[in-house]
Amino acid sequence: MTNPSISTARRLEYAQGYLTLGMVAEAAAEIDLIKPEEQSSDEVLEITIDLYSARRDWELAVAAAEEYTQRHPDEPKGWISWAYALRRLKSISEAELVLLQAEKRIGDTCALVHYNLACYRCQLGDRAGALHRLARACRMDPHWKAAALKDPDLESIKDEITALSEA
Repeated sequence: MTNPSISTARRLEYAQGYLTLGMVAEAAAEIDLIKPEEQSSDEVLEITIDLYSARRDWELAVAAAEEYTQRHPDEPKGWISWAYALRRLKSISEAELVLLQAEKRIGDTCALVHYNLACYRCQLGDRAGALHRLARACRMDPHWKAAALKDPDLESIKDEITALSEA
């Protein structure tokens, strides 16, 4: 029997915990128990994106992330999630188009946009473009260089990454 007195915030905490543990069905069950009038909240939408991604339900992930981005165009989560789901569902080129839109909104403050664009450029065979994007990400946040050295998407430019200046 479910407990109707459990708050939405608590259910979202449970769902996030389940997702962290890889317990996708349990996370979905928690989200399903949220009151219908609260299902469309930003908080529920945010974790729903994570749920769809964990399920690898890329069509629903695209739709949810696009909706989140429309609601919060200055938040990286929507853009990054939307692009990632598009990459899995359709193509790197379509994902890149989303991040190029994101760059116009949040590119000055979000190194992850440039990092992901570097990955896409590299996967599309544009080594120079990938290094340019990665250098920008590293200038914004130096930890991306270490991440890049381990990223299979950037394997073909690993030697150049090693020599990349963070200055």
